[in-house]
Amino acid sequence: MQKIADQIIENSKIATLAPGDKMAEAIAITEDKILAVGSTSEVDVLTDANTTRLDAELLFVTPFFLHAHAHMHR
Repeated sequence: MQKIADQIIENSKIATLAPGDKMAEAIAITEDKILAVGSTSEVDVLTDANTTRLDAELLFVTPFFLHAHAHMHR
């Protein structure tokens, strides 16, 4: 059974960092994890009536990693 997205970010310019610098339009998110990245039609198949949609209004979206840590010095 295919997972259904909890949230969709759509109508955006998404940097995938894939070879060839392909840009995507939408991201499907479920359980705080990225389920899919691609065109709006590719991501739409992962939605149902309970999926929240966020219109990014053509804003640029880029991945980042948050690595929080502390350096303890005596």
